[in-house]
Amino acid sequence: MKDLVMAAGGMSSKNHPDKLSLCQIRTQAAAQTGVPFVNGCIAQLECRVLPATAHVAGPHDLILAEVIGAWADERVFNQGRWHFENAPPELRSLHPVAGGHFYAIGEAVQALPVVNA
Repeated sequence: MKDLVMAAGGMSSKNHPDKLSLCQIRTQAAAQTGVPFVNGCIAQLECRVLPATAHVAGPHDLILAEVIGAWADERVFNQGRWHFENAPPELRSLHPVAGGHFYAIGEAVQALPVVNA
């Protein structure tokens, strides 16, 4: 997945409107909006961009959206939470940090219970 992220992330869709095809990324249409969902992802959100975005988008591209659909692979998300501690490497979430470096989520860490004073 990191190779697909690097390939597609390095292309502007303004200059390459067919960048998903160029990068050989397989997709399927999302249920409500028809936007492409990338095959092989463990989770995806389908969003509707809010009209308020027009006046806040700018040099930093803050885009406000409403989630109208969500999907997660039940092999790693069930009973209301993620279960990465037993997931094989290909089902762990990928996190870009900069310059082509990534981390994949790893072991579970338990927090101590909060004591109210």
